Amino acid sequence: MDRERNLKKNALLFFLAFLLVGVHSLEAIDFPLTGPVSNQDSGKHDGLRGVSPGIDDLLPGRGRIGEAILRDLSLPAGEPFHSTTLEEFAPVQITGKKLPDGEEFPKFFTPCEYTRSIGFSGVLGKPAIHEGIDFVHSNSGKPHVLVIAAAPGVVAYVRTGCPQSSMFKRNTLLREAGAGWGNHVVLFHGKGLYTRYAHLLPDSIKLKPGDRVSSGGVIGEMGNSGRSEIRHLHFELGWKKTAFETDKPAQSFDLVFDPNPFLLNPIVDSHSNPI
Repeated sequence: MDRERNLKKNALLFFLAFLLVGVHSLEAIDFPLTGPVSNQDSGKHDGLRGVSPGIDDLLPGRGRIGEAILRDLSLPAGEPFHSTTLEEFAPVQITGKKLPDGEEFPKFFTPCEYTRSIGFSGVLGKPAIHEGIDFVHSNSGKPHVLVIAAAPGVVAYVRTGCPQSSMFKRNTLLREAGAGWGNHVVLFHGKGLYTRYAHLLPDSIKLKPGDRVSSGGVIGEMGNSGRSEIRHLHFELGWKKTAFETDKPAQSFDLVFDPNPFLLNPIVDSHSNPI
């Protein structure tokens, strides 16, 4: 009799817990983390770089991002990592499985105008060959090209101070500044998911870590800083287990994915070599 009462009691408690959590909350736990954790909490970084991850480890899971999610996102306020002399290095990022199909995941805005594009390239589980999409704007008749947020998010990291020698020729100044990304901004979209906007024009970034940015919000201007051959935006979609350290040099994602399936207007790869 006692066992039967306990079973009924446990069943009732489970039912009440289910009602409290709700179906929508259950849908939101597909990613391995609901957000980044601090490196202090996680101890030694145990990302996937430098190991041979299993296939299941290369798929973050399913999730949704949108303006409603932005209200629930927050990161500590901070300052950009600024240096006009430092060249830093970060590990090449690992290619992850493609994210769930666009029906399960909202589409991104194209983050800038461009005249041609170069697509993502990589082999699952290996260091990516080209870690994102390059949006090139080679028209010198347009001196300023704005870069906008492809989705709502919170600024996770900003690198500034990277110089450039020219807008439309190979940059010869501190090519490894910002670990080759040059001046760049990283946005956090929840559930470990980020976008990176790289090679931005010096002094064009007005954002700081912790700032909230809506879809279409200005990130900066397209430039040619870092390891770059011509004015372009290098755009990445990545996943990272631990939080970005805002006071440290440029940092890699644990995994990168092809952003193209999630663009409202997917690119047609017009060049085979990344720049």
